[in-house]
Amino acid sequence: MHTHSSQKAVLRRQLRQQRQALDATQRADAAAAVGEHLTTLPALLKANHIATYFAADGEIDPAVAVRLLRERGKHIYLPVIRERNTLAFALWAPEDELAPNRFGIPEPLTQAEAVHAKALDAILLPLVGWDRRGARLGMGGGFYDRSLQGAGPILKIGLAYACQHVPVLPVETWDISLDYVATEEELVDCTAAKGR
Repeated sequence: MHTHSSQKAVLRRQLRQQRQALDATQRADAAAAVGEHLTTLPALLKANHIATYFAADGEIDPAVAVRLLRERGKHIYLPVIRERNTLAFALWAPEDELAPNRFGIPEPLTQAEAVHAKALDAILLPLVGWDRRGARLGMGGGFYDRSLQGAGPILKIGLAYACQHVPVLPVETWDISLDYVATEEELVDCTAAKGR
């Protein structure tokens, strides 16, 4: 049994309920605020190849952020599930056709040229919980943890609601950590908390 798995399971259930309880107006306002926060982050504005995600299960919607990044000429990628529950990232234009993956989340059909995470400059990550040290609690599948291991210096930005903050999240050695977290209230520099 993993050290923190039962603690994470309880937290995951509580935090998913909190974000699912937000109404449509709160979600839309939060997504807009997160998009605005991200446009103030110099490291992200320098990035050219940026992965995002399609919101599911009450996750904060990155659509506003993606629109603002596209307006600045950024190349946007979406995750594509590959073997051994890892992710590749396919270039995505707004007109591209998408099809649901096994979780019902849209993926690009043009997956032939999907790239490894190390080809990205930055990634916007969904999450269930976060802390100011950059610890991230995901849905429990480990897709991002596996896919970002050894991928190099990618800027990792978690998108979250403020209500998903936890003072200290339990972490495992394989958990990837975030550089920043953008919420409707603030842009948190987790590298400062880690002394990087």
